[in-house]
Amino acid sequence: MRSIILIVVVSVVLLIVLLVGYTRFGYFGFKLFDCDNRVIKDLKSPDGKYSATVFERDCGATTSYVTVVSVRDSSSKFKGDRVDDFVFTMKGRPQIDIRWEDGRHLVIKRPTKNDDIFKELRSWKEVRISYTTASQ
Repeated sequence: MRSIILIVVVSVVLLIVLLVGYTRFGYFGFKLFDCDNRVIKDLKSPDGKYSATVFERDCGATTSYVTVVSVRDSSSKFKGDRVDDFVFTMKGRPQIDIRWEDGRHLVIKRPTKNDDIFKELRSWKEVRISYTTASQ
C-alpha cells in the first residue's frame, strides 16, 4: 500500500514539475501545448539575406504575453517556436519597432522600461543589433 501511494505522489510531483517548467520556460524540446504567435511586423534586410519579425507570443492563461523579435535567414519561413532565433523578448505587449540600417545591422526600438526584458542580444550570426528607446 505504501509503495502505491509513493508511486502516485512521485508521479503527481513529476507532472507538476513538467507543467510548471513548460509554462515558465515554454520549451523542453517537446510541446505539450501550442503557443499562438501573432506577427506584428516582418521585415527583410536591404540585401534580402535576413528577415526580422516582431510578434506576440501567447502560451495560454497561465502565462503572460511575451513580445519577441526574432531574426532568421530569409530563405526560412517564420516559425514562432525557434527560440535560438529570438534576439529580444519582453513581457507583455509593449510597442516594439524594427528597422534595418543596412544588411547586417538591425535596430530595435523598445520602451525605456527594462524590468520586463528577458533577452536583449547585441548580435545574431553576422547581424549587429542595436537598441533605441521610445523617447529617442
